[in-house]
Amino acid sequence: MEVVRAVQTEDLSQLWELIGQSSVGLTTLQITREQLLDRVERSVFAFHRQTEKPSGEPYLFVMEDVS
Repeated sequence: MEVVRAVQTEDLSQLWELIGQSSVGLTTLQITREQLLDRVERSVFAFHRQTEKPSGEPYLFVMEDVS
């Protein structure tokens, strides 16, 4: 079974591996490992942040096979 969930910092290595396997044309994945870490950290912060009116937060999701 597959689930979609919020990204976690522990996902970084597997995301980086996925980027290495991606084909040309996935421009959102043409980033450095440091840029990926920054995106993941900002998303984790956004999910944990308490705000009355979210606006423009960089939410990042992953799909995980939990079977």
